[in-house]
Amino acid sequence: MGHLIALSLMPKLNLNHTIAEHSGALYALAHGPQGQVISGGADRVVVGWNEQGEQSKLLVQVGKGIYSLHYAEKSETLLVGNAEGGIHVVDLNQGKEARLMDVHKKGVFAFAEGENDLVYSAGGQGILAVWQLPEFELIRAVPVGEMKLRGLATSNDGHLALAGTDGVVRVLEPELLNEVYAYTHPDAVFSVAWHPSKGLLVTGCKDAHLRVIDLSVEDPLVEIPAHNFGIYDIKFSPDGKYFATASFDKTIKLWDAQTMEVVDRREFPAGHISSVNQLVWTVDGRLWSASDDRTIKIWAIE
Repeated sequence: MGHLIALSLMPKLNLNHTIAEHSGALYALAHGPQGQVISGGADRVVVGWNEQGEQSKLLVQVGKGIYSLHYAEKSETLLVGNAEGGIHVVDLNQGKEARLMDVHKKGVFAFAEGENDLVYSAGGQGILAVWQLPEFELIRAVPVGEMKLRGLATSNDGHLALAGTDGVVRVLEPELLNEVYAYTHPDAVFSVAWHPSKGLLVTGCKDAHLRVIDLSVEDPLVEIPAHNFGIYDIKFSPDGKYFATASFDKTIKLWDAQTMEVVDRREFPAGHISSVNQLVWTVDGRLWSASDDRTIKIWAIE
């Protein structure tokens, strides 16, 4: 009986709402202004959504497909990374694009905000760019290698983790961006996240495995066959109790952040019918997911 009670108390992802307003595959989700979630993808528009999943504003329309988004709250600047390497710098106060930066040449896959008002961008030509807010001035363009940099994450102490399609996860120290750690996976790495309480790296690979990496040891602490195909995103919940993974296999999985065990999964018909590309948690603990199926789904943990 005790075992049955324990199973009944396992957290579940319950679908609250589905947004089906975009006309193309969705690749990007991010926190936006005034508590919104913003989305973008193949239809080339960035839309803001309120907490209930209702459209609050069409923020901008650009000329290329959208791969990544970042809202810099301090400067009220929206950064839109497109499929051909451009970064659209949008002044939301004026409601228009201020300029277009073309450092990356190929797709811009990820942004991350660091200390001292720095923003990092990672692109498909193996370039890591460092920008200074609020003017969004280019400080450095670091050639990491001949690969796509697909994932980007900053730690609490400012270290930067890069996920590359050459299979290498690199960790750079924040001041000079010197490489202090590297681990080579057996296949391309699509996603990376810092564990919020343990100081560990969690990586998602094309081989569908999650790996938990302690920078003080040579090999991963854990290698988990997590999905059937590549893992496109990893995001920890605001309270650090859970993390979620999104995969090309069309599923979302919810994990216990302490035990690294799956506690729930969602797939069709409740979930998406195509690749799940990006995730974002809101401050109320709900999970948003974006998919090739042109929808955003909002999940509550119950």
